[in-house]
Amino acid sequence: MLRKALKHDMNAIWRPWVIFSATVLLLSVIAGLCLGDLMTPDQGEIYHYGPMTTLIVLVYIITVLAIGAYLAVSFYFVIYRYYQNFFTDEGYLTFTLPVKRSTLFNSKILNALIWNTASTLVLIASISITLGLAPEYSDGTGNMLVAVIEGALEEISFFFDMTGGWAVAFITAFILIVLAMIAFYTLLLYCAVTVGVIIAKKAKVLMAILVFYIASTVMSFFGFILTAVGDLATRAFTILDGRYGYEVGNIITLFVMLGIAMAIVILSVTVYSFTLSRIEKNLNLN
Repeated sequence: MLRKALKHDMNAIWRPWVIFSATVLLLSVIAGLCLGDLMTPDQGEIYHYGPMTTLIVLVYIITVLAIGAYLAVSFYFVIYRYYQNFFTDEGYLTFTLPVKRSTLFNSKILNALIWNTASTLVLIASISITLGLAPEYSDGTGNMLVAVIEGALEEISFFFDMTGGWAVAFITAFILIVLAMIAFYTLLLYCAVTVGVIIAKKAKVLMAILVFYIASTVMSFFGFILTAVGDLATRAFTILDGRYGYEVGNIITLFVMLGIAMAIVILSVTVYSFTLSRIEKNLNLN
């Protein structure tokens, strides 16, 4: 049943998502051409100002803002799907289906993760197109995308040289933290929508936004604690590296990173369980 529910959720989103993603990719081409024109002066001139330059700057700003808002709008698609399918008149039909509410909720979560991953890949492609159409230097030579990739590869090479055999472990732990954070904030937003709808009989969307804002504020405090822990881990690494050798510092750093990932996973499970319990026990569609 989960597969069928997920297929139904994805079918409800893919058309507007494809149209919006194609538009963003087209805008990235326009942004790249505008950026290339702004970086390359006219022949024999250092700068060139005029109505056309102003128009190009405005077009570039608009396209960059649209590209930057892409992830937020893409995520809106899945959140609206969750709200519409559960908390509007459509919810009466949804919950009359012979499917567990946990299955329906899991479908919404998987739907969000799939489309968010796809949107991230489209955003990376969009940025790559923009940079790929722009020169590296003001004389029109070089390529900005190539320069960025070369710079990133140099930093990665330096990181591997600095950490040695620990590089793979550190990168794995970092990826786990990022994935856990994505899952956590997805669940947190679903939780905010659920709680907002349950609390408010009117202005449910505004209440959901308020709940998410409050929860995000609380989580920012938690993030501050994690940052402090990371800072202490860095200091401990420096001290242990000087007293006991490089390996001990690396072990401590890795365990701290894994501990942070585990803490985020525990928070995610807590938010998931709480949200599901509200859906199963306290959902009010009136």
